[in-house]
Amino acid sequence: MKLKAVSKKLNYHSTKVYLVLFVLIFIFQLVKVLIFNDFNLYQIKADGKAYIGLSENLFSKGVYEFNGSYTSRMPGITILYLPIRYFFLQHITLQFLSVFMLLFYSFSVIYFSKQLCAFFNKGIVFFILLVSILGLTDYITYWGFPFYTESLACSCLLIGFAFLLKAEKKRKNVYYFLSGAFICWLIFLRPFMIVIWILMALYIVYKFRNEIRSRLMLSLFLFTSMFIIVDSIWIIRNYSIENKFTPLQAYPDFSNHLLSYREFLKSFGGDAVEWNPNSEGLWFQNQKHLKDGGFERPSDDIFPERIFNKSFTLDSLKNLRQIYWDANNDSLILNERQFKSDLFIEKVKDFIDNYKKESPFDFYIGSRLTLLRKFIFQPFTYYLNMRNDSPVQFLIKGLIYIINAFVIIIGFFSLILFTTNSLIKRKFKAKDGLLIMVPLFLIALFPVYYGFVEYRFLVLGFPFLAYFSILLLRELSRQKN
Repeated sequence: MKLKAVSKKLNYHSTKVYLVLFVLIFIFQLVKVLIFNDFNLYQIKADGKAYIGLSENLFSKGVYEFNGSYTSRMPGITILYLPIRYFFLQHITLQFLSVFMLLFYSFSVIYFSKQLCAFFNKGIVFFILLVSILGLTDYITYWGFPFYTESLACSCLLIGFAFLLKAEKKRKNVYYFLSGAFICWLIFLRPFMIVIWILMALYIVYKFRNEIRSRLMLSLFLFTSMFIIVDSIWIIRNYSIENKFTPLQAYPDFSNHLLSYREFLKSFGGDAVEWNPNSEGLWFQNQKHLKDGGFERPSDDIFPERIFNKSFTLDSLKNLRQIYWDANNDSLILNERQFKSDLFIEKVKDFIDNYKKESPFDFYIGSRLTLLRKFIFQPFTYYLNMRNDSPVQFLIKGLIYIINAFVIIIGFFSLILFTTNSLIKRKFKAKDGLLIMVPLFLIALFPVYYGFVEYRFLVLGFPFLAYFSILLLRELSRQKN
C-alpha cells in the first residue's frame, strides 16, 4: 500500500524523475567499474583487441584491417571511435569511449523502460522496478570495459525497440526510421541480430496488413532503409578488397580440429567454452592456457558417466586430450601437427557415430537440454574478480549476483509460463512476440543450434527477461491480495 501511495505522488512523465534515475544508474555503473577494475576505466581484452585494432588502423593508416583480416569484424564500434580519436590520443579516446557506453546505457534503460511500460500499460511501480533492476545489474555493462560489443549492442537494441513501440503508439513514421537506424547499428555490433531485424520487419508488415498498401510500404521502407543502404556500402567495400560477397562478417578461420573438438563436446551437452568456469572445455586445455588465464583445471568428474563405455573410457578421453594438445603444439613440425589433427578428427568422428547410435535421444535432444540448463543456471558473477577483501566489493558483487540470478532464472520461467498460458487461452498477440523473440532466439541460436554457451551471449536477452521476472512478481502479489 505504501508503494502505491508513493507511486501516485510520482509523475510518470516527469523529466526530473528520469534525470534522477539516469544519474543514479550512471554513478552506480561508473563506481562499480572503478571498484572492480583497480580504478581503471578500460582494459583491452580478447575480442576487444580486434575491434580497437581495426578502428585504430583505419584512423592511423586509412585501412580497416587487423592481423591481415579486412572483414572479421563489422565497424560498429568504429562509428564512435573515429570522431573521438580525431581530437584525442588513443588512451584518452578509450576512456571517453568507456564512459560514453555507460552514459548511453543509462539513457537507454530509462527510455526503453518508459516506452515499454507505456505500450504495455504498466504503471510507475513496474517502471521503477524495471529501471532499478537494469540499472543495478553488471551483466550488461561489464562488456564495455574490455571493449566487447555486447554492452553497446544492448543499448542500441533497447533504443531501437523503444522507437518501434513509440512508432506504433504515436503513429509517426519518423520513429520507424529511428528504430531501423539503431537496429542497423546493433547488427554492425552483433551481426547475428539480423534475424531480429527481420522479425521486427515482419511485425510491421503484420500490424499494417489491413491498412492501405502505401502506408505499409512507407513504414517498412523507413525501418529497413538504413541497414540496406549501410550494409550495401559494406558489401561493395568488402567485394572490392577480397573479391568475395561478405554481407556481414567473415566466418572465423578456425582449425578443423578445433571445430571437431567443439562437435565432440556438443554431442553430449558439454560446454566447449575454454574460459567458462568448471567447463569441459577448460578441462580440455593445456597447462599454458590454464597458467596464462589464471584458471584451475576442473576435476575429471566434470564429464558425465553416460559418455563412457568399454571402448571409450576416461583414459581414452585423456588420450584424446593429449592428441588435441599435440595438434596445437607449435614446437612440433607441421607434418606431425597435421597428423595429430587428422587423428583427433578421426577419433572424434568415431565417438560421435557410436554415441549417436547408442544414445540417440541424448545426442539430439538431451545434449541441447543440458546446454540450455548451463546457459540459464550459470555462475552469474563469474566475470567479477574479487581483487581484495573490500566489504564494498563483496556487497556490490552479492547484490549483482542476486539480481542476475533472479532475472535469468525467474525471467525464463516466467517467459515460458506466460507464452504457454497465452497460447493455451488463445490470448497471444503479435506485440507479445516482440517481448519473447530476443531471448527465445538466443536460446535457439546458441544452446540448440551452435551448441556453444558463452555466457555473455545472453546479454541481449537480459532486459526482456527482467520484464518477465517483474511480471511474474506482480501476478503473484495480486493473487496474495
